[in-house]
Amino acid sequence: MPMVFSGQLFRDMAAEMGMDLHQFGVLAREDFCYDRMIDDRMVVLARNEEDIIVEGRLAAHMLSREGIPALKIYLTATEAIRAKRVSGREAQSIEDALIDIVDREGCEVERYVQYYGIDLRDTSVYDVVIDTTALTPDQVVERIVEAME
Repeated sequence: MPMVFSGQLFRDMAAEMGMDLHQFGVLAREDFCYDRMIDDRMVVLARNEEDIIVEGRLAAHMLSREGIPALKIYLTATEAIRAKRVSGREAQSIEDALIDIVDREGCEVERYVQYYGIDLRDTSVYDVVIDTTALTPDQVVERIVEAME
């Protein structure tokens, strides 16, 4: 099953432009076209693929607005746990990961309200919300499979 990750698309665009995520986030805040390119691509892929997993902060909102049927799942965890997970994945300190998370999310909340009128803190568009803070990956998968059934 094909999978599309908006964060990877964002990282790829930043790398192509020789920028880190913070620099690219600032650029995206100033020029809406970068967000729009990512979002448009996700919508096209979701519309053209029969079975696809689309991951991204705006994916559920965009699919809903475009009338594309989907099971919309929101995974969350505390900032501390997310920083620990990012630290292990990105080989950076937990403190730096937390700073990056807070900075990126603040930037995204501001941009998405400004450009789309979407408040990322509103989870009402989702069919299922799963707090992964105390769950293993296998337990998260079990909850997602239950939601699919």
